[in-house]
Amino acid sequence: MTKRILIPATAILLLGGAAIAIAAGGNRHGDHEAYHQARLDRLFDAYDLNTDGAISEAEIVASRDARFALNDVNNDGKLTSDEIRAAIMKRAEARANRMVERMLERSDADNDGVVSLAEFEDTPRRSGRKMMKRLDTDGDGVITRAEAEAAKGWRHRSKHKDSHDKKAETGR
Repeated sequence: MTKRILIPATAILLLGGAAIAIAAGGNRHGDHEAYHQARLDRLFDAYDLNTDGAISEAEIVASRDARFALNDVNNDGKLTSDEIRAAIMKRAEARANRMVERMLERSDADNDGVVSLAEFEDTPRRSGRKMMKRLDTDGDGVITRAEAEAAKGWRHRSKHKDSHDKKAETGR
């Protein structure tokens, strides 16, 4: 009996966590404050059921139970692999739609609803200029394997440099 409850409960927690993570897609490369605010808003939208500005354990349980019921299409009190797959695919489709919207916002310079090759190439993240600038350390116009290996982790270090510096200062 415990196993019957534990497995669906674990699936619900994983799905719920995944739902929040996927819903929180946000723009990780742009305005971090707006991204985190949107994540917080989605968290409270999902769990603060009585909209009092606080999330109680009862609201978390009620939200979890509602997610389970929503995904239990045949109402048998169990989530089948097909039901779990359908729930994941629905969330993935919603995330893909948000990603498409963001790409159009960033790249569709003339706002015609499509991204031309020129617009695509002009987007800083896709132009290749940034990669060449960081990896072509000798400036010869090509990236050698040695340059690429020497730069391992450059994306991570540059994005999180401040947090790494702070951790080094505090020893944490």
